[in-house]
Amino acid sequence: MQMFLKKINHVLIQSAFLCRCLFFLLDTGHAFAQTKPAKLTVVMVIDQFGYRSLQRVKPYVTKGLKFLLDHGVVYHKAIMPHGLPTTAPGHTTLQTGTTPSNHGIIANTWRLQNTKEVAVDDDQKYPTFLKNNEGRSPHNIMVKGISDSFVRSSTSQSPKYTFSISGKSRSAICTAGFLGKPIWFDKDIGSFTSSSYYFKKLPAWLEKVNKKQDLYHNSNVISWQPAFSLQDPAYSAVFTKGYAFSAPGASFINTQFHAKEIIKKTHASNPKNKEKAYGYLELTPHINDYIFDCATACIKEYLPPKSKNSMLLWVCISSIDKVGHLMGPDSYEVIDSLYHLDRQIEHFMRKIEKIVKKEDTLFVLTADHGMAEIPEVAHQKGVLHAKRQQKQELIKELNDTIKKQHGIIDACVDIQAANVYFNQQKIQQKKAAVLQTAKKILQTKEFIKNVWTYYELAMLPVQEDSIESFFKNQLFANRSGDIIYQVAPNCLVDDHVKGGSHETPYHDDVHIPLLLYQKGAVEQKQITQNVFATQLAHTLSYLLQVSGPDIGIATEQLLPGLQGDE
Repeated sequence: MQMFLKKINHVLIQSAFLCRCLFFLLDTGHAFAQTKPAKLTVVMVIDQFGYRSLQRVKPYVTKGLKFLLDHGVVYHKAIMPHGLPTTAPGHTTLQTGTTPSNHGIIANTWRLQNTKEVAVDDDQKYPTFLKNNEGRSPHNIMVKGISDSFVRSSTSQSPKYTFSISGKSRSAICTAGFLGKPIWFDKDIGSFTSSSYYFKKLPAWLEKVNKKQDLYHNSNVISWQPAFSLQDPAYSAVFTKGYAFSAPGASFINTQFHAKEIIKKTHASNPKNKEKAYGYLELTPHINDYIFDCATACIKEYLPPKSKNSMLLWVCISSIDKVGHLMGPDSYEVIDSLYHLDRQIEHFMRKIEKIVKKEDTLFVLTADHGMAEIPEVAHQKGVLHAKRQQKQELIKELNDTIKKQHGIIDACVDIQAANVYFNQQKIQQKKAAVLQTAKKILQTKEFIKNVWTYYELAMLPVQEDSIESFFKNQLFANRSGDIIYQVAPNCLVDDHVKGGSHETPYHDDVHIPLLLYQKGAVEQKQITQNVFATQLAHTLSYLLQVSGPDIGIATEQLLPGLQGDE
């Protein structure tokens, strides 16, 4: 009976969503009422590109970012409604139009009840290409999204393709969904690859890309030259004293790496030399060229001239996230990466113009999350309560106290993205008491603002779009921890002694850019009302005239600013 009611509820929700879309379609004032869908839709997701970072570089960008800011529909208050924003949840939310409480991707990794760690895309049933002992699939995603809807609307007369090109497997898979085709750059092998879930073998066009981009045969030196002189006002936002708290302790700018010399030494006896070379590459702006070139080759392959084909293409840029974790958002590296990206986006858009007409291409630029300052940097600037707490020290304190009070050894297994996991077998007889003990310890910490057990948070009445609601958005049974906490602003619980992270519900982490542009259709508007990342997939389904994602919330609205009368 309960299952029947759930199905009825799902049908009612979907019906409400379809009726709402029909209302927009009949609205003669809507800019898209008479416009055919784009032949090519490019969604650029810039990992760790917070709105704050965009504002810092906005006065100095002159190329692709500036064009989109000047000519597109710009949403100034776009929010990723997550309490613990990270890569996999953010990308999945953009693609599915719903939150982790529905799509299931609560973090990049989580613990099962048997304490086993699970990575979002791990699946040994489907081996990856060019690499042993690794498998990937979307099996942990619990709902279909816009990528799946787009492919399902394909016909023999008008084929539709979804691809995702990325620097991370989880970004590619979470945006490709079940029916799209994810392709990602693997630093361990220095090539683009995918999974046997999606391909029987790597397509010939991708093998050509890999051969062309082979680092050993085509480049002797990787160098990171700044986009401007380091004395230029474009870098005025850099906090130079922050290098004392960065993981490398020094700048990557104006450095070079003799990749060929390292890779020459690569044999079965020492495979990490090759990983070192490509690991450096993926921190630099150069990796973006690899991704954009791969994306361009994909477009050329599937959108030949005069064809009726259409494509939804996700282009996921990961370099800023990778270097941002090491150096922080106020570093030369992150800010300079954005200036390089500005130029790379323009170059990519110009290449696309040679394949698909401008008016037939819809561009979207957004992010999965932002990033707050490194706590020590914030403290040095005068935010005296800013603090870093070592995760293992916190786990040890929890386990020592639980052992003393309840006689249970190593009860706390792990803390991941503010989810506290316990060994269920060990605490089974005293679970309620153990969780209350752990909760009381966490509540005494100045770097923690709120603490809930899973069930307390699940039953908590919350105001819509409040911080508490963002945490509830990220609850999923048997994946979330037994306890979830909210860190205080400017604080961080982390594995590392230096560098930065996100995973907080505050604006630096959840306030993201969102820009849409299609010549003659979606252009030149500044939207200052609040919007949410969940609205993007539903808006794309409307613009592309395909069915929506699995989860359509009755109160969900399409993104504003796309109506002719606004």
